[in-house]
Parts: sequence; structure tokens; C-alpha cells
Amino acid sequence: ALNASIEAARAGEAGKGFAVVANEIRELSSSTQTSSGRIMSALAHLDETSEKMLAAITETIELIQANIEKVSNVDRSVTDITNDAKALGVNIKTVDNAVKEVEVSNRTLTDNMQQVCELMEVMTERINRAEFTTKEMLSKYDESARSAVNIETVVGKLIEELGAGGFMGLKDIREGMYLVVEEIKGNDIVEYRTKVSAIGEDNILADKIVNMKGDMAVDKEAQYNINVVVDNNMYGWKNVAITKDKESGGYKIKVTGNPLVLNRRKYARMPITNPCSIKLDAADTVITGKMINISAGGFAFATKDKAIADKKGIDVSLKIENHSALSNDDYEGTIIRITKNEEWYYLGCRMFEDNMRVGKYVDSNYGN
Repeated sequence: ALNASIEAARAGEAGKGFAVVANEIRELSSSTQTSSGRIMSALAHLDETSEKMLAAITETIELIQANIEKVSNVDRSVTDITNDAKALGVNIKTVDNAVKEVEVSNRTLTDNMQQVCELMEVMTERINRAEFTTKEMLSKYDESARSAVNIETVVGKLIEELGAGGFMGLKDIREGMYLVVEEIKGNDIVEYRTKVSAIGEDNILADKIVNMKGDMAVDKEAQYNINVVVDNNMYGWKNVAITKDKESGGYKIKVTGNPLVLNRRKYARMPITNPCSIKLDAADTVITGKMINISAGGFAFATKDKAIADKKGIDVSLKIENHSALSNDDYEGTIIRITKNEEWYYLGCRMFEDNMRVGKYVDSNYGN
């Protein structure tokens, strides 16, 4: 357009038309430049819009993918639900069958309970009959018990009379037996203990007569009684004469006549099963065993030791183990009974004298 204007100016009048064309070209160029600017602006806007659309499309695709995954999860969940529903149906059928079985069992149980009720009625009737029979037997037992007490009283008196009549006497006393000496002064009675060292024609010799306070001093103003256990009986001489024996340095106990012979008092026996150790007096041998029972007058134990088989009549000293109340003392007595059952030996022993501490313990913990 610039070149056309220059050439039109050179041509003068002849170039006016060409100048008009050049001017139009200039205006067209300006218009084209303006349009190009607008197009560039539109393209820039279009580019920006395209980027936004691309971002939106990307986000949309991501959402679609996420939805596809969720739909897949939903599909799997629906499948799982379907499977669970099928399993639930099977379980429901199983439960239904079980309920039916329970119903059958309940009917059976009801029938059984009816039978039990009928049996209970029969048993109640029989128990009532048995109660009457038991009461009748109890009354007969009470009568028998009273008769036994009367018989025991009569036998006791008979034994006492037989002893006084000459059947039992000083000849039954043996060396090693224990005597209880009662010293009576007025209303006071003091007990002493001694062991027989020898037997005379009408007297008993003892080395020492002692109690917890010491040796006994013979008092001419006192009365003396002695008691000694022979087998299961107690011999008693009253008003005996006790003097010091110059030859032996011990005591001479002179007895007159035959003794009173009394059944040993009966004490409650308490069963115990504690281990025990037993010292055989003569051989100084110690064996082990287990307790069977104990009372104020004796004790019983069992052992597998064959050393005890022929020891009836010997003296033993027994120690009870692991017992809170009875393990503190040694219990001395004479073996009066031995029985054997398979590998066990069962022995009953009579204490030399009644142990009232044991008696009180047994009465408090077992006797009643």
C-alpha cells in the first residue's frame, strides 16, 4: 500500500485511481491486522478454554473410572450378598430342622418327665413306708442300746467281782508296765507315774515315782492308790503301802489282796490318716506307717514293715507327723492287736495311761 501511494504520487493526475486503490489496500491491511489481533485473542481464549475442557474431561474420566471401580465393588458385594443369602438359606433350613428335632426332643422329655413324676410318686410312697420302718427300727435300736448299756454295766460288775474273787491279781503284773500312783491327802489328789522294775511276792518294785514337779516324797499321813493297765482292763489297788527300798534305792509298793478290775473307760476314736513313725522299744528300731485312729486311751496304725509282724505285747512310742494339734507329743503304749491284710499290718495299741488332752481334742473335733 505504501509503494502504491508512492507510485500514485509520481504519476500525478494519472495515478489518482491507483492512489484510491492503494488507500483501500491500506485500510484493508489495517482491518486485517485488527481482525488478526481479534483472531489471536480468540485463539488464546480458545486455548485457555481447551485447557479447562481438557482438565474437566480428565476429571470426568477419573470420576468415571472411580465409578466403574465402585460399580465393580457393588457388583462383587451383590455377588457376596447373593452367596451369603444362599448360605443363610441353607443355615435357616438347618436351624429349622434343628428346631423340629428340639420339638421332638421336648415331646420326648415331656413324656420322660411324666414317667419321672410317676416314679417320684411311687418313690415318695415307698420313702414314707421306709420312714415308718426306720422309726420303728430306731426305737428298737434305742431299746437295744439301753440293753447294751445295762449288759456292759452287769459285765463290768461281774469282771470286778471275778477280779476280787481271785481270777486276776498281782501275778498278771509284768516288768516294764506303767503304774499310776494316786497320793491322797484330805481333798487333794496328786498323780505320779512309775514303771515296774520287778515283781515280789506281795509287792511291786519301782525305780522312780515322779510327776512333772519331780520325785514323790513318801508321806506317812497320805493314802496311796495304784492303777495299772493289763491288756484291756485296769487293775486298781487301794490304800497300798509305799516305802523306800534300801537295797535298790527305789520304791517298794506293797499290795494286799486282789485288785478291783474295771473295764477300761471307752473314749471316742477319731479317724486320722497322717503319716507316723513308730519306735519299737525293745530293739530300738524305727519303722514308718500311717495312722488309723486315736483316742484318749489308745491308737491304731498300719504299716507294711514286716518287722512288726510278731511284736504283739511289746511297747512302742509313736510320733504323728503333719498334724497341727497332735504332732507335738510322743504317744506310748503296748501293742494288743495285730492283723494282716495283703501287704499291710494293722495294729491296735493301748496307752499306758489315759491321755486326757487327746480326749478333749477328739471330743471337740470329732466325738460330738
